[in-house]
Amino acid sequence: MRLTGTLDAAWAASQWGQQAILFAQDAADLTEVSRLDSAGLALLVKWGQACLARGKRLQIQGADENFLKLANLYGLAELFDLTPPH
Repeated sequence: MRLTGTLDAAWAASQWGQQAILFAQDAADLTEVSRLDSAGLALLVKWGQACLARGKRLQIQGADENFLKLANLYGLAELFDLTPPH
């Protein structure tokens, strides 16, 4: 699923009601994401946990260097298959 713009509290709230649809996906493309805050990250973590519950890992493509660093720093990298931007 291609995500765009800002992944913040407003985005997370708008997606929460549709989480069953979102969490059924196994991939997220963050190439066009301009900003990600803690609420956006929290939703990606929940999404990753939902994938793990199905025996898969959420594939995140196009995550910027800051996301990659945070995922490793907070021990979240095991939730995701991370592919940095090209």
